[in-house]
Amino acid sequence: MLVLESSLVPSLSCGSVAVSAGSEPCTVVWFAGEHDLSTADAVRSALDHAILIDEANVVADLSGVSFIDAGTIGALVGTRQRLAATGRSLEFRAPSKCVRRLLQLCELS
Repeated sequence: MLVLESSLVPSLSCGSVAVSAGSEPCTVVWFAGEHDLSTADAVRSALDHAILIDEANVVADLSGVSFIDAGTIGALVGTRQRLAATGRSLEFRAPSKCVRRLLQLCELS
């Protein structure tokens, strides 16, 4: 589920993603719950939307994530590469210990 939010911290259900812009000097993609094959399209859609919103850097807020799979990692890698090609960046905010370790193993941290 892709939810477009303008509030600072959107209320998300498990496995959902929201994009907010304007409340911070970057575009934030908020993730909640578990992200696997069943949420892959929503993740890609949210990240694509975040890239198109403006010229700001993108932050993936992972504070509400309990699990991510290879498809989600692939979407994050692709987004980071697309942003880097335009001089922008993708940063990760507040990943859990498990998610942080996975990001480190994939050389994304």
